[in-house]
Amino acid sequence: MKSPIPPGKKGQNLIEYSLLLAIITSIGFYIYDQSGPVPSIRTVFNQADSLLKTGARISSPDYKPFLASISSAIRKGTWSLKENEYVHSGTRAGDALAKKLGIPYAEGDAWSLGRLTNEKTDLYVLVYYSAADNGNYPISKFKTGWDVYGPGHSKLASHGKPLPVAHVTKYGFNPSTGEESNEYVRSSAVFGYGTTGIVVKGPEGKNTVRT
Repeated sequence: MKSPIPPGKKGQNLIEYSLLLAIITSIGFYIYDQSGPVPSIRTVFNQADSLLKTGARISSPDYKPFLASISSAIRKGTWSLKENEYVHSGTRAGDALAKKLGIPYAEGDAWSLGRLTNEKTDLYVLVYYSAADNGNYPISKFKTGWDVYGPGHSKLASHGKPLPVAHVTKYGFNPSTGEESNEYVRSSAVFGYGTTGIVVKGPEGKNTVRT
């Protein structure tokens, strides 16, 4: 399944929609000169609001048909992880998995997909950092003294530095059925209550995000 947002296209989409917004605004001023302020301003803002909503939907990881492919792979057993095993963006394994499952991944973004197992839950969790949704701030600019290590890169090790966090989006999947579930993603069983991820140095040296 191909990603709905090809790599590198997210920023391009925003630029294109910004240009279209400028054109609509210019047309609006022309209409204003011809027909008066009230209907003209209403038309301009209605069109601008619709355009911005469309742009935000397309450029956001919440535009998520790719989640169906993750769910299907787990359900069918064509892809699986051991307990507390993770795959990270910025790695060879991560690049291969993103291509296989259609995970959108633009420059400056980061993600991890792992099987979180503890006394409270057993759940596949996708943690997704979008640079576009964070003021175009790339994941590489975070300073972190935390590393992933061990089998499946499942553990975290600090070097006496503060724990860096970032605003992320999280999606959960039942490990047996593959069904998407946010029950635990939004609970205390997962760090950040569904909105915050830890910024760490990945197994191949690039910054990524984790629960």
